[in-house]
Formats: sequence, structure tokens, C-alpha cells
Amino acid sequence: MSAESPQGPDVVLVSMPFAQLSMPSIALALLKSTLAARGIRARVHHFTLEFAELIGVQLYSMIAVGFPANQAMAGEWVFSHLLPAASPDDPERYGREILENGDPDSLIGPVDPVSYIEGFVEGLTYARGVAEPFIRRCAEKIVAFGAPIVGFTSTFQQNVASLLVAREIKRIAPEKFIVFGGANCEASMGPQLLASYDWIDAVVSGEADWTFPELAARLLRGETGEGLAGVHQRGVSNGKAAVVTMLTDMDSLPDCDFGDYFEQLRNSPLADQVRPMVLFETSRGCWWGEKAHCTFCGLNGQTMEYRKKSPERAIDELRSLTSRYPGCSICVVDNILDTSYFDTFVPALTAAKLDADLFWEVKSNLTKEQLIKLRAAGIRRIQPGVENFSNQVLRLMKKGVSGIQNIQLIKWCRELDIEPIWNILYGFPGESPDEYRRMAEIMPQLRHLTPPITGKQIRMDRFSPNFVMAEQMGFRRVRPCPAYKFIYRLDDEATYNMAYYFAYDYEDGRDVRTYVQPVQAAIDDWIGSYPEDEMFYVDAEGVLELFDHRAVARQRHRVLHGLAREILLFCDRARSAKAIEERFAGEESPDGIRRVLRELQESLALFEYDGSYLNLALSASSYRPRQPLDAYRVPEPLLAGSA
Repeated sequence: MSAESPQGPDVVLVSMPFAQLSMPSIALALLKSTLAARGIRARVHHFTLEFAELIGVQLYSMIAVGFPANQAMAGEWVFSHLLPAASPDDPERYGREILENGDPDSLIGPVDPVSYIEGFVEGLTYARGVAEPFIRRCAEKIVAFGAPIVGFTSTFQQNVASLLVAREIKRIAPEKFIVFGGANCEASMGPQLLASYDWIDAVVSGEADWTFPELAARLLRGETGEGLAGVHQRGVSNGKAAVVTMLTDMDSLPDCDFGDYFEQLRNSPLADQVRPMVLFETSRGCWWGEKAHCTFCGLNGQTMEYRKKSPERAIDELRSLTSRYPGCSICVVDNILDTSYFDTFVPALTAAKLDADLFWEVKSNLTKEQLIKLRAAGIRRIQPGVENFSNQVLRLMKKGVSGIQNIQLIKWCRELDIEPIWNILYGFPGESPDEYRRMAEIMPQLRHLTPPITGKQIRMDRFSPNFVMAEQMGFRRVRPCPAYKFIYRLDDEATYNMAYYFAYDYEDGRDVRTYVQPVQAAIDDWIGSYPEDEMFYVDAEGVLELFDHRAVARQRHRVLHGLAREILLFCDRARSAKAIEERFAGEESPDGIRRVLRELQESLALFEYDGSYLNLALSASSYRPRQPLDAYRVPEPLLAGSA
């Protein structure tokens, strides 16, 4: 095989709907660079923009972020009727069984209001109506590029559109070599794609940074991918195909080339409607997951081992990105921030004074000093792995943090003007319903702090411990989510192998909805009251004035001095009663300390949770005005939960 045109690309790399409009594919941008290092010319094309031109940015974005739930796979359903052996098109049934009723078999809960869903179904039906000519145009454009190799990245809701374009390419240009890669190709998913759809020539499973360029180089020389780890090629026997490919030296990677995306965006009629966000990577895997894999987390697949770039390389790459793509927000795609970066990368970022609006995923046990460092470095948005306040439930999750640590992090973020993106997860086998009653009771005290995005029942994702060890975890009758039957017309085994989201029952037969309603209502109230509730203090010359404008306040204004003032200041971070008594042992008797503690707690000036005390009031000396809740856009993958 050789390139058809010496002036054209050797490889076309394709990102199909429903990847997010504002985010160029980091996987393809990186592959373009690694291919270039081998002397292979590549072009990246994002058909996401072109489909959004057809159906509108708002509808496209709703589908891309997984409205109303990821398991509904609305983006896959939009194109599914064009797959071979498709069942009769039935939008009403899909809307009724999967969207309106909240896909009860996968326990995502009904979505309200129904009228909003009805409008969404109308939008999806319209999108389905323009899908077929769109698929043809995509294939024609790809063939016109002249490249002999076409690579599709498939993550989340990109599978069906990619399959259809690949099929059309094979129909009009059967000599093209079609390769699939991405998260939807890991483990059993990749080989099943190859087995079920005969127009795919090869699938690369695992991290393909250097594997795919080697495969492309061989194909261009007329060879095969035999012997390449992670490569499943039709008609080629390869005993190494099942080997997990994983990069070990992160510094060996070249910088990403996002140029094709920005050129497309400049030439798109949507240029004024899409605010591009550049993706940036400093690590892969999860250092916490290596120690204790969070039970609900399906990220990282088979590549959990934590690897990171040197801080010097990371800051140089970030400096290059901000120079090449000025004014763009930068989303760090790492699953977790390396704690050593607080002493290396973060101070270097502060000193560099780069114009970089950074988003990072972090563990929720950060200290206030670490958050101050993040804020000084310009990191204004984080996704901490909060997920719950119950110590019992957090232990079931294997989160490695306490409920009071989660609350104090949210407080410090509010005080330092850092936007924490977080949610409440529930539905873990063995969790006590009483824990949710307790959480609902304390949430009114927290309403001046940034609320969760949502509360939702856990998904069961492939690769999560909940899936891998389902029976031991307390689940039974694990099966692909019901939406898959509306998308793939495959037998049960093939559908199971292709699925990423799974439905389940509980071994003890519990109905989670019966005990989470108080928390769900408290979350709704929290979101609604957040613009009005406030609590802060001013401390000067030994006198502390506390201003409490929360709905639950028992006294709007208080003046504290002496031991009460000192205890409140000491509890800027969570303290046990024992720690408080030891700290003030020389100033007051144990009974006197306990009396002051009790009075502060009963007046809601001091928050108590599971034996720890925390001052929830924001210091006026570091307080900054709150940002609107919709000020930041959140990458869809991150909403699933974090370390």
C-alpha cells in the first residue's frame, strides 16, 4: 500500500459526532504528531462541527454531554437506524422506554419535566432525518482527501456514526484501509467490533501513540500488523493482539497538533458560537486507583498504572499551547493531579504567568495551602472526587477521604474563588439508608457553598470494580443497558462484548429511590437557594463578627471574642473535639471548652459532623464574590466521578 497522492495525506484521522464541539480530539492531535515523527503525513478532520451546522449547537451539545443520561446513548441512537439489519424506526418507543421513563432498567431515574424530554425527542428525530445524507458527505470528503489509511477514534457516543462512515467509504473506495481505536475498542469491545462489522480492517486496543504509527508505516510499505501488540487485523493471526499497550515514558510524546481543528473552526459558520477548549495531558492512569480503585470508576480501562510527564516538560508544553492557541481555556485530561506537582509544576506555572484558564481533576483531600497554590497558578476550576458526605458510603467507594474533608474542600474553594465541579453518587450495595437522611439534614447548613451539579445513582461501567467483581460487590443480573437494544442489532453475547454501560439488580433487592429522595430534594433546594444564602466573618483586633444570612441561621449577626473566637478560627479546617481540647487546655477547663463548643454548634455558628468541627463561615479577608453556577463548561467524561 502506498499513498495515492504525493501531495496529499497518507492517513486521515476522523472524529465523528458526538464528541464535544469545543474540544478537538487530543488523541488524534497526538497521533498526527507521532505520525509526523515517522515521516507520515496525516490530516485530522472533525465532522462534529459539520453535524452541528445541520442540527444546531444547542441540540448537538445536549446530546454530546449525555442528556438526559449517558446510558441513554442518544447520540448513538441518532444514527443507529442506518446500521445493517436495523429494526423498524420507532422514536416514540425509544423516547418512552429510555428517555421519558428514565431507562428504569438501568436505574437512572425519571427525568422531569416530561415536556422537556418530548422536545428533546423531536430534536433527535430531526437529527435522524439528516443523518443519512450527512454520512454520505462525510465518506465522500474522506475519500477525496486521497489517503490510503483512514483512522477513526471512538470514545463514548462516536461508535455508530464512525461505523456508518467507514461502511460507506468501503462501498465507494474498497481499497481504503479502515482502522478503529479509542476507548470503545478496549478489551472485548475492539475484537467484537472487528467480528461484527466486516468493513473494518483493523482495531487498535490500548494506548496507540506509537503502535498506530508503526501499523501505518507497515501498511504503507505493503506489510501487515502481524506481531504488533494491541493490533487486531482482519485475516492476520496475531498472538500479541490481546496484549495491553501502554506508554511508559510520557516525556517521549511530542506536543499535540490541533491545527486542523482550528482551521476547520475558522472556516465554519459556527465559529462565533463555539468557544474552543484545548486539551492538555500531564499524566495517565491514576495513582490513587493503583492503591484502591474507586468501586464505581471505569476510567483507565486496563491502563491504571500512573505515569506522568516531568514538570519541566509539562510547563514547556503548556507554554507552547498558550502561545499557539491564545485565549483558549485549557482542560487537563488527567484523571488526577500528581501531588508532587504542588512543589514543582504548580509554582513554575505561577512564575510563568501564562494566560491559561486551567481545569484539573483532583483528589478531595487537598489542604488549603495546596488550593491557594492552585489559585495563584490560575487554576480556577477543579473536579474534586467528592461524591458523598457519608463516611460509611465513602468507605464502600474506597475513596480514601472523609465526609468532613469533602465539606471543608468545598468551603475553601468557595472562599478562594475556585469552582469545584462535583456531584453526589448513591446506590452502593451495603450503604445505610439512614446516611442519606443525615445528609439531607445537614445540607441546609451548606447552602452558601457551591452546590453539586446533580445527585444520581451510580452507573455500572465496564472496567469498574463494580462490574469486574459484581457478585462480590452485591450486584446480580448484570446486563447491557436497555438502550443498546435500540442501537445494535447483535446477539446477546456480541452486545455484551460491545457494551460499556450496564444495568444491574441488587443482591438484597433494595430500591434506592425509597431512601434517596430527601437528599435529592435537599440538592434541589441547595441549587435554588445558593444565590441568596451567605455566611462570612470579619476578624480584627481580637473581635470576630459573624454574619449569617443562610435560611437556617439562628442569629444574623454575632460578635465573638475570647475562647469562642479562637475556637472558630482554629476550626478553619476540621478538628476533632480532642484536638480542640488539647489546643486550648491551658486557657480553659475541659468542661468549659465543651460548653463553648456545644453553644457554637447549637447556634449553628460551628458545624459538627461525625465528631469533627468545622467553621463554615468564609473569611472576609480572602472572600471573593461568587461566580454563577453556569460560568464554566464541564467536559462530559469528568461528570462520571473522579478519584
